[in-house]
Formats: sequence, structure tokens, C-alpha cells
Amino acid sequence: RLAKAALVALEAAEEALGEDLRVETAWEADDAASEDVAVAAPPGPSGRGPLSRAEYAHGKKAPQIAWVVARLAAWGRPVGRVLDVGGGRGDLAVAIARRFPGAAVTSVDRTAASVAAGEAARDARGLSNLRFVVADLAAPDDVAALECDVVVALHACGGLTDLALAVARSKGAACLVVPCCFRSHPHLRAKGDPVLDALCETNRRDVALRAMRCVNSRRCLQFADAKLLAMDAAWTPRNLVIECAGGNKL
Repeated sequence: RLAKAALVALEAAEEALGEDLRVETAWEADDAASEDVAVAAPPGPSGRGPLSRAEYAHGKKAPQIAWVVARLAAWGRPVGRVLDVGGGRGDLAVAIARRFPGAAVTSVDRTAASVAAGEAARDARGLSNLRFVVADLAAPDDVAALECDVVVALHACGGLTDLALAVARSKGAACLVVPCCFRSHPHLRAKGDPVLDALCETNRRDVALRAMRCVNSRRCLQFADAKLLAMDAAWTPRNLVIECAGGNKL
């Protein structure tokens, strides 16, 4: 049962945003082939309901990766320097490097073990256009050392979405960011809203969707041309995507 005060706060946030409240546009890729996506799937339960890690990786995560790659292709221009923020084991970065052999792809993560796994996946596929870096992008010096034209992030939990957007803004880069788990990493957010963040994760889909629109619309305000897209909710209930194809900041 949702607290009345939380719903009142949601209505107030929607009213405050007014015309800046964005409604997502569903987008389906004609050429998003998830079977071509290689996803690391260690044995064991996924922690995401009854699915095993392999079932989640191939049935849920792989289609999301294929969607992001197809969306980058749909921009209709050469893909140059791509920075994958919080890239983990490199599933997304590997897919981008394979699809765009002329691109220079960098995957950044704070965890050395994840980066090592990504390097192994890269080497197994012979990808010379992909590098992995252990870095903390909350540190200004680490950000300054990286160059990019496009910032991507998949399953950017909580404040990691805000960090990815901040990096894109600082570089004047385009971005394609898929938020997740809105209450995680609050220290990475300049200004969060705990009430709305909690509503984003409620099991009430109608309420969660409204809250996600509010939180992500606020995030979009820092860019001149940002919009919300939607991938298939069957893959993930956190299915809204922040896109700023032009890289324009206000």
C-alpha cells in the first residue's frame, strides 16, 4: 500500500515540471539481434526473481544490449569515441566494438576484477578497438584523462546515471543512458528525491512509471535536446532511456 503523502509528492512533482515533464517514446529496432550479443553469465541464481544468471543474461540483458547498439546505429552517423560508464565485465562495450569496428570504445569501471573479465572477453574476440580502464569517474582527474564523443551506460544504478550524464555534459558528448535501481549510490547525486526514487521501484507499474518520468525528466533538463525513450518492459521494468543524441548542453 502506497502512502498518501508519497502520491501527493508525486502529483506535486508532475505539476512543478509542467511542460518539462517528458513522456517516453517507444522505439523498436528492426535489426536488434540479441542472439549476436555475448553476455557473461556465471553459474547460479541471478538475484532477479526465479531466473538463473544465464536465463537473465540471455533473455533479459542481451536484448537490452542489442537495443542500445541498434539505437546508436539509428543515429545515422559514424560512431567515434565511445565511453561506457560503469561498464563492468564489458558486455555492452564488447557489443558496441563488434558492431562499430571503426569506433574507439573505452569501458570504465571501479572494480579491477570486472575490468579483467572484460579484457579477457575482448581478447577472446580479437577486438583491437576496445580498451578497459579501472577508474573512478567521480574523481575529476579520472574524468579529465578520458576523451569521448558518446557516453553510454546500461543498468546505471541510482546515482551512476547522474554520474554518466555529468560526464557527458562535461565532455559535450552525446549520451544514451539506461537508469536502474533509483535508490543506489546516492552519494553520486547532487540532489536526489528519496520519495520519488522509492516510488520508481514500487510494484505498482502505473505509479512507478509516473515517478520514473519525473526523475528522468529532471535529469533531462541539463541538456537542450534530451528525451526519454522506452525499450520493451518485458526485459526490464526500469525501461526508460535517457537520450541526448546531439550532445547539446544548456
